[in-house]
Amino acid sequence: SSRFNLSLCISATCSWMWAVDLVKAYVHALWARPFTVLGVNIVVVLIVPGIARLAGNNDPDENAISHVFGQASICVAMDFPGWFEAATTIFFFSGLSSGYAVYEIYRHCKEMWGGKQLPLGIFMGAVILLMNLFWMVGLFNPVTDHSYGRVLAHTLPYLGLQLAYFALMVFVLIALRPVCGKCRRVSWYAVTVVYMLGQLLGWFMIIYTFVEFARHEGTGENGYKGPMNRYAHVFAYAEPGILLFRWLSLMLHPLKLEASPKSKDEKAEVEV
Repeated sequence: SSRFNLSLCISATCSWMWAVDLVKAYVHALWARPFTVLGVNIVVVLIVPGIARLAGNNDPDENAISHVFGQASICVAMDFPGWFEAATTIFFFSGLSSGYAVYEIYRHCKEMWGGKQLPLGIFMGAVILLMNLFWMVGLFNPVTDHSYGRVLAHTLPYLGLQLAYFALMVFVLIALRPVCGKCRRVSWYAVTVVYMLGQLLGWFMIIYTFVEFARHEGTGENGYKGPMNRYAHVFAYAEPGILLFRWLSLMLHPLKLEASPKSKDEKAEVEV
């Protein structure tokens, strides 16, 4: 009986160690693909809004965001107490992991090109900063205050996140184009161009909406309702479409970082 228990304990320990090693291997494989990490983060930040929407958390036109941008806005489902706290927490940690992925891209470019690369460092630093300010949407909740200033403050961190991804993909188009099979390469160019054009359209709609919003006094029942009634079909599909093509562009990029020489040496020592 004691031998059986000992064997069972050893077997359980080995299984646990195998599972831990397997998880570590998958984590290392994921972090070796920084664009994939960024794509995964897009899915992660949509978890709370997605659950809120599936739970039927549709705003009954009492939220300044729904007044201005309509029910189709992703923000509407997660702006209520109990939802936006959870979403803000996820946004914070997602920003950290996205920032680290961008840093890995910077480190790769610096090793590939050599030198100090100060302009590149400043650019990547700005991208990381904008990605890590997105959680601040939770500091300016438009449910409690329907004013123009509150809606603008709530929207600016989201615009910053969009700008960070857009600037990063412009950089990739210029300096880090994919090297892979023809089909995948053509697909990447196609979805990236569609994403960038869609993002420009999205910014135009947001700016146009805020210009109109600024001209109207008051919110609430008799306040500004936004252009949703006139362009419902555009607003309903523009934001999800932009996110989809951004995600596809990131997931299709084949960049895979090589292990550092030190890591390779350590691995070789372990194997010997």
